[in-house]
Formats: sequence, structure tokens, C-alpha cells
Amino acid sequence: MKELLIPNELHDINIFISATGDKNPNSMGTEVWITNIGSNKESLDLSKISLPTGWEYKEDEHAVFANPSVDTVEPLSLILQNNYEIVFVKHNWSGIIEISDKDNLLIREDLYDLNGDSFSFKLNNNIVQEIIPTYILLIIGCISLAFMIFYICLENIYHKKNLLYSTFSCLLIAIILDTYNKLYRYGQGKVIYIIVLYFIMYNIFFNAYKNILMQKYKNIKSIILFSITNLYISFSLFGESIFLPLGKVTINALDVLIFLLLSLSIFPFCFIMLYIFELIREHRFFYEKKNINSENKKISTNFKLFAIILSAIYVMVFSQPLFNIISYYVQSNWLSVIACFIIDAFIFLLLIYIIVSMRNFISEENFNSRKLFLVINLWNIMIGVLTLLIFNPGLMTADSFDQYVQAHSNFLNDHHSVTHTLLEKLLYNIWDSPYCIALAQIIMYSIVISSLVILLYKKRYNKKLLIFYVILNSIMINNNINIVTLWKDIAFSITLLWLTIICAKLIFEKQSFYTNIRNIIQFIVALCLVALLRHNGFVTYVGLVILLLISAFKYKSIKPLFICISSLLIVMSIKGPLFDHLNVIPNGSIASIIPIHGLSYVNYEGDNYLDKEAKQYLNSYMPTETFNELYHPYSANPFMYGEIPEKYKAMDKYREADLKEVVNLYIKSFLEKPFLIIKDRLYGTDLLWNVMQGNGYNYRCADFYNLNNNDLGIIHIDNKLTDIFFKALGFTANYKFIDMFIWRAGIYIDLLLLMINYLVANRKKRLIICMLPVILNTMSLFISMAWQDYRYVYYIFLCFGAIFLFTFYENTEEYLGERNDL
Repeated sequence: MKELLIPNELHDINIFISATGDKNPNSMGTEVWITNIGSNKESLDLSKISLPTGWEYKEDEHAVFANPSVDTVEPLSLILQNNYEIVFVKHNWSGIIEISDKDNLLIREDLYDLNGDSFSFKLNNNIVQEIIPTYILLIIGCISLAFMIFYICLENIYHKKNLLYSTFSCLLIAIILDTYNKLYRYGQGKVIYIIVLYFIMYNIFFNAYKNILMQKYKNIKSIILFSITNLYISFSLFGESIFLPLGKVTINALDVLIFLLLSLSIFPFCFIMLYIFELIREHRFFYEKKNINSENKKISTNFKLFAIILSAIYVMVFSQPLFNIISYYVQSNWLSVIACFIIDAFIFLLLIYIIVSMRNFISEENFNSRKLFLVINLWNIMIGVLTLLIFNPGLMTADSFDQYVQAHSNFLNDHHSVTHTLLEKLLYNIWDSPYCIALAQIIMYSIVISSLVILLYKKRYNKKLLIFYVILNSIMINNNINIVTLWKDIAFSITLLWLTIICAKLIFEKQSFYTNIRNIIQFIVALCLVALLRHNGFVTYVGLVILLLISAFKYKSIKPLFICISSLLIVMSIKGPLFDHLNVIPNGSIASIIPIHGLSYVNYEGDNYLDKEAKQYLNSYMPTETFNELYHPYSANPFMYGEIPEKYKAMDKYREADLKEVVNLYIKSFLEKPFLIIKDRLYGTDLLWNVMQGNGYNYRCADFYNLNNNDLGIIHIDNKLTDIFFKALGFTANYKFIDMFIWRAGIYIDLLLLMINYLVANRKKRLIICMLPVILNTMSLFISMAWQDYRYVYYIFLCFGAIFLFTFYENTEEYLGERNDL
């Protein structure tokens, strides 16, 4: 019991490090380098470690080394204290390692990294404890419970009710606090500090509840919804460390008790977030005040100087990669200098114009919305072009090159979106370069963001807030790098943002939405794209078609039906006659890999857990022992790629699989071992729901490996800014607090659920419609995702800002009127 509640207590762990001999397809070797083993206070002398066959100490490098490609390498056994960490080198010759204890595989990690990095494995690898030790959170949970009792107690004393009950409550509080003070020996002063901190927080919480929230959140529906939300958020923070360790096959009462105590520590934070939402609504922070000063203030000399300096800095940054690219294609240095100077001068003047226009937009009452649309587009495109010059000619992976080859030939298969490949083919006919595709993505993103800002501007949203939103989006590192990466997922994510805006307009404009022909055309095009750009987009398409059918019934209008029928005919025509005419080769679905991954996990946890029929089914692909060896909880890739799957021709078998048969076996296994099947699905969607990266991984962005290693003549022209950008990227990934906001989706799903609570309590449930594209696509990923690639969840980050702004929409036209479209 004590070990479970106080995991920080020091004890020895026997672990085994295996150099598997497996490697990333991009890696040139299978090397394993260990550079440090120790804690914050001490490090082991690596030269004195007893090494088994295949491992050796490299004195020059001060590191332990193994290369299973050359030697037979036995597992390295170490007995270490549980506060130690092991540091591995990551480079382009690194292989894949496995770390296990006596009973369980703890982690399987791919050490390949083109640019060089390191990987630290902490023996006490509990994601909660990386921020706050679990025992402190348990104290907080108990203090939360104590203060709830304390509050009830004070209420009873104040109203002279049941003094005996109140006295008993006070004694219970004293026992809880005294027990934890003694049990954890945390130090009386620090315990008092935590108590005071929580007292202040609970004081805020209960005052907020009594003054603002009580009337809205006291009905049974709101209480149930909030309770479910609180439990989900708690699971997204603590679920992996409590319920999901490999080797855990059941949930016991102690797990549930610890989880509920931890969820109590999150409870007030959730309510305080709702309190903040209510303050935003009550004080109308997102809107301009009723009395607006329409006088156009003159732009100060200081601001003009600021605009000039900022433009000059941009041009200096912009100039270096631009000159490298021009001089690569133009063999004359003089011509390169002249061309670069002309472009720099043009950009300098254009940027001054953009900054001054943004300042005018803030100061004027009715700013020309067409001019605003142009200015925001110019700003976004300039930032996008700078990023493109840094990552010229646009980042590409194996998937990007596959589509590039198809777009330059008459051979098409549906492994990737054929529609996206055809759009690329069309763009390559205009300019046969990856630059063209990247620029198209930048322009598409810019137009959609500009449309969002114009919509909110007309609805009287605060102009400073809108400018802040535009600038913040344009400088976010995950936006920058994804917008210039040639993936179908980027166009798909932008389409989901477009649909989010359309759904918001449907709410804002109600029936009049259908009187505008542009709205109808946009809805049809966006629906077609979401159904055609990704296979799982069909779920979002069907959900939005149902919304349109409901709208047609409610408004007794034929126009929503026209949108449904038109989009359906277009999608069917493209996937049917057009694909047939182009001789598109069906590649076969690999949807069977999801249930196969789940069945293999059940078998992995115990030979007797999977029934005979399911085992025979797995054996038809590869031996169950092979599945056990290859099993990676967070990825299905080891079952599909590599020498072993190729040996058994597993990919061909997955494509030919009878999906109905494997789903029936999956359901049967779920009924027999529900915890294991759910656990495997949670592993597969870790990036989607888990707030912090625990034992999983996250493929955040593309690198230059494919650009520098292809026979298609596509190359990256080097510049100094690329390294700076990747260092910044590494910084955001290495600090978990930053990482969870930039490279993970879990925190945004938590906030979306709290926003739904807010909308339900304020009787604005219709605004949930603007979340539908994100909700529907997220549901499809919970079913189909088995790889931790950020590009799959990028749409959540991209759409969140728009949804957050839409959540606080108020009908201002009644007393302010809608802004004129000058």
C-alpha cells in the first residue's frame, strides 16, 4: 500500500536494455550509445559497469556502445535506484532499443534522429511525477475532500444546523491532515503552505459558485455533464500512469480510489475555468464597448519608426535564405544580388503598409473589410513564404514523394487521397516544383484565416483581439512547419477549419444563411473536400449531412437538401466514373490492422487470454510469437513495415482481410477482456487524449532526410535559419509544459469539453454546432488511429482558436448593428 501511495521512495530496480537490431527505415544503422546513467546528485562510472557480450565502453566518447548489425548483443542488465535516468544518443545511425524489467516491457524506443538529439529514460517514468510527485497530488486530493467537508461544516454552523455533524466533520478534517502530515513526513511548514494555497483557491471556487455559477450549474443535467468532464480531464492527466502500464491486466479498487482522489484535485481547477468563461461572457471581453470613439487617431512617429524597424528586421531575416536560393538557380552573383535587393525593397515597403494598415484597422470604427481581408492575407503569406524559404522547397516525407511520383505519371492508386494527388498534378502543370504545392497550402490557410477574422469583425468582436489572433497564429511553430509540409493532412485540417467557420455562420445567420449563394457554394466544396482528402473524413461528411437534413426540416427549406445532394453527386462522380476513367488502382484497405493490433495485445499480455479461434486468425498473418516480439503499444507500424512483416507478406494479407471476420473476433475478445481491448485503443490514440507524453512517442514534423536522399532532383538549399528553427522546435518538444500546448491535442479536448459545459449551462447549445467538424473527426480517429503522428491531430490546434472565439458569440446587432461592409 505504502509503495503505491509513495512511489518516490527510493528502491532498486533490475532493468534490461536490449539492442534489438531493428531500425527506422530511414536509419543507416542499428547502433546504441549510452552516455550517462545517474540521478541529479550522482552518475555511475560507465567504465566500471559489467558489460555482457556485444557491449563495450568507448573511452574516447565516454559512452557504452553496442552494434547488433555487427555483433551478437546480449541484454545489458543493470540494478539501479528508481530515481535514475539513462541517456541515449539519437543520430542517423541509431537503431531501436527495448527496456524491460523482470516482468514487463517498459518501453520500445526508436533512437533515429537525422539532426542528432538525445533520449532520456527515467526509471520512475510516471508522467504525473514529472510535474508534481503523485504523493503531493494525493495530499491535494485529500485536502480537496477536507475543504469540501469544511465548507459544508461552516455552512451548517452559520445556519445553526446540526452542530454534532459539524463537530464530527472538523475532527475528520484534523485526522486526514494529521495522518498525511505524519505519513509523508513532507514537512509541517510545506503542508501548511499547501493548505493555505488550497484554502485560497477553494475560497475563490466557492465564491464563484455562489455568485455566478450556482444558478447555472445546480441542475442535474449540468452536474452530470460536469462530473463526466472532470473525470475525463483527470483521466487525460493521470490515466496513463494509473491504468495503462504494460502488464496491468485488471483494475483494482485501490487504482480507482487513487484516481478519484486525484480527480478531486482537478475539480476546483475545472470550475475555475468555467468561472473564467463566465467572466469573459459577463464583461464582454471579446467585444468592443457600446460607446466607440469613431475618430480616426493619427499614427504617431514612434509607431512609424516601429513599423520601419520591424520591416527591416524581417527583410534581414528573409534575405539570407532568399539569396541562397536565387544564387543556386542564377549562376551570376551580380544578378543574384540585384534580384535579391529588388525583392527585399518590395517586401520592406509592403510590410510597412501591412503594419500601418493593422494600426488603422484598430483605430477606425468602420474599416474597409475588403482591405482588411487583403492585409491579413498579405501578412500570413509573407510569414508563410519566409518559412518556405527556410524549409525550401517545402518539407517532404516518403508519403509526399509517393504522391509526387503519381502526380507526374499516369499511375494512380488510392493508398493516398487520389483527389489530393490530382490537385497536386494540376498545380504541377502550372509550376513543376514542390514550391507550388507549399504556396497553395499557404494561400489556402491564409484565405480561411482571413475569412474567419472578417466574420468576427462584422460581429463586433474586439479588433485588437482579432489582430492578436492573426499574429499569434502566424508565429506558432507548429503552424509554420506544417503549412509548408506536403501532406494531404494539412489541406484536410484547413478544410476542417473552413467547415468550422461555415457552421458558425449557419448559427449566426440562421435561415438567412441559405439566401447567400456564396455560402451554399462554399458548403458544397468544403463537404466534398472533407470526404475526399482523407478516408476517415467520411465520418465528418455524414455527420454534417445529417445536420443539413435537420436544418432543412427545421427551416422547411430545400436549399440544405440541395447542398447534400450536390455534394453527394460530386463525391460519387469523382470516386466512380472519374476514378474509373483514370484507371485508379484500389490499394486495398488496411483497416483490419486496428482490430489485429488489439487482438495481438490481448495475446501479448497472456497466452491464455486470447481464445483459440482468434489465435488461429493471427497465425494466418504471422506466428503469435512474432506478434508478441513486434508489439508496440503506441504504433502498429512494426506489424506492417520491416524485414519480418515483409517476410510474411503481412501488408498484402491485411489488404485482403475480411473486415467483418476480424471485427467479429475483436468484439468477442472485447466481451471477454474489455479492459485490455480498451487499453490497446487508448495506447493507439495516446496523442489524441493524453495531455502529456508518457511512455508513448510523437512524430511531430518532417525532416530533411527525404529531401536530401532522393533521385527525383529535389533538394534543400541550405541556410543558417534552418538550424535555428529546428533548435526552437527542439526547445518546444523538450519542455513538457510547452510541448503539451504545441504538439499534443489532449489539453485542447479537455478545454473543448469545459466549453461545452459552459454552453449547456448558458443555454447556448446551438453553438456546439460549430464544434461538429472537430468532434466528428476526433470520433473517427478514436476508431482508426494507431500511429502517434502530430499531423493527424493538427486540425484540433488549428480549429481551437476559432471555436474558442465562437463560444462567446453574442448577438450584438440588436444594439450596435453589424459593421458595414465598406
